[in-house]
Amino acid sequence: MGMEGVAAVELSVGTAVEVRTRFDGRWVGGYLVASFSDGRLRVARTAGGEVLPGTFGPEEVRPVSLAAPGHRATVD
Repeated sequence: MGMEGVAAVELSVGTAVEVRTRFDGRWVGGYLVASFSDGRLRVARTAGGEVLPGTFGPEEVRPVSLAAPGHRATVD
């Protein structure tokens, strides 16, 4: 899938986000941006604050306020 027509969105630590599941590609809420490293994000669960062990690329995360097709996050 190409990125044509996709609006980039800046994220910061603490931003509420949805992540795309690697199992079936659905968007799932209940996460916050925990940190950034090498263009990837770490996310934490909003309930309990547990940081997930893996990292996510900008195409796998979107802010809850923009939870719609055609948006992707950018990380610096």
